Amino acid sequence: MGSLGKLFSFSPLAALIEVYCGIFGVMVVILEGQDFSYLKRFRSILNENAKFLTFTWGRGLFYMFAGSLMVSQFNLFDMAIGGWMCFVGFTSVVVGATTANKLTDLKLSLASEKVVKEKFQEMDADGSGNLDSKELAQLCKSLGSSLDHNELEAALMTMDCNKDGQISFDEFMGWWAGWKHEKDDLKGQFAV
Repeated sequence: MGSLGKLFSFSPLAALIEVYCGIFGVMVVILEGQDFSYLKRFRSILNENAKFLTFTWGRGLFYMFAGSLMVSQFNLFDMAIGGWMCFVGFTSVVVGATTANKLTDLKLSLASEKVVKEKFQEMDADGSGNLDSKELAQLCKSLGSSLDHNELEAALMTMDCNKDGQISFDEFMGWWAGWKHEKDDLKGQFAV
């Protein structure tokens, strides 16, 4: 009812902010909702058109922006929810940064394609050809980059291209090879 009151108020700015908060709220539900079939389509549209939302830091910045809009409404309910969203956003940015550092260390410990393949197969305990979250955690731990729960979720989000909750060998190799090519490109740019 409070939202409807703001929409029909004499303040166009308050009404516009309320509309944006509603749209952003729907976007958060689509991004963070369980994998219901009707949400997958909308999630893929969001991820395709706003690629920064596929990264933990991108979602974090989005949540901080949406939260700051809610805080600007200056009522207790909106300020509490907005403050919580800013906190979650800040936490996501921090988790994304630490995960990126740990994944960089992981990539450095995988010296060649042969090592990548051997480690992947070694950690694929069930022989499915995919790593689930537990197997990925074991792989990271065996290479000296232990991940906590949030970091593991961020790593899965980074590597799992088809968003099926598991990392195939091709996805893992693509993640590793993409970094290797970026590193080789940087070396070429600074070569004398």
